Amino acid sequence: MTGSAILQPALILAGLTVGVAAVMTMRRAGDMRRMGRALNALPATRGGPAVDWSPRTQAASDNFNNLLETPVLFYVAMIALALSGGASGLVITFAWAYVAARAIHTGVHLTYNLVSHRFAAFALSMALLTAILVLATVSVF
Repeated sequence: MTGSAILQPALILAGLTVGVAAVMTMRRAGDMRRMGRALNALPATRGGPAVDWSPRTQAASDNFNNLLETPVLFYVAMIALALSGGASGLVITFAWAYVAARAIHTGVHLTYNLVSHRFAAFALSMALLTAILVLATVSVF
């Protein structure tokens, strides 16, 4: 397999992250309009007065943060596999399945947000990520 084949799922996941950032930004702007608050009225740090975001906006913010947490390990594995030439068909399949599980997690989080459904997608993504990390470690070492 070529190195670029293993990087494709990583780029799609990065695109999902940018898309969620856009959704979060639009929802925050809508909340600010509804609250009648100007951008400069928001706290500059987390230590300032809290902003009472709507549950939909908070879910988008939480999901954006989620996409910047464990997926970092996925990106590291994809780069390691691309550089080591260890991108087998199995690991590429796992990578696409991981991206699909993260997309399902995002879909649930940004819509009806049922925790049991979100957790199932998260648990599947973690199992896939663990397998990918094991395969990447074997490939590199």
